[in-house]
Amino acid sequence: MYGSVGAPGGKPPGATRPVSLTKAGDGGLYLTGANTHSGGTTISGGTLYAGCYTSTGTLGTGAVVDNASLVFWRTDSATFANAISGTGTVTQSYGTVTLTGANTYSGGTIINMNTTLRVGGTSVAIHGGSGRREGKRCFLK
Repeated sequence: MYGSVGAPGGKPPGATRPVSLTKAGDGGLYLTGANTHSGGTTISGGTLYAGCYTSTGTLGTGAVVDNASLVFWRTDSATFANAISGTGTVTQSYGTVTLTGANTYSGGTIINMNTTLRVGGTSVAIHGGSGRREGKRCFLK
């Protein structure tokens, strides 16, 4: 599935609380638009993609709970301020991504070759221990 989440202002007409997004089940969900949801994003199954080999695709403005797989797949340089937590993996698949949120996820970081993942901000860290290279990917755990 491809597309955007939220309406102008982050809420559907008449909504009184922030809209959230939950990705459950197998398969992938590709966020390819300027998503305006502000109630956070939860990934409990499958893979959530920010972009699809595009220069668009955002995660809204709330925190991200990643208990499966989050993949950044943008062709440009993009900054994501969302705090990322959970037990899932984070993959930098294409382009340059800068993470500025207070990230505490523990599932490991995968950085594909010829891509850049920058970690900025005062409270940001890539959590985990050792790293390894397999084929065209580097894994930080």
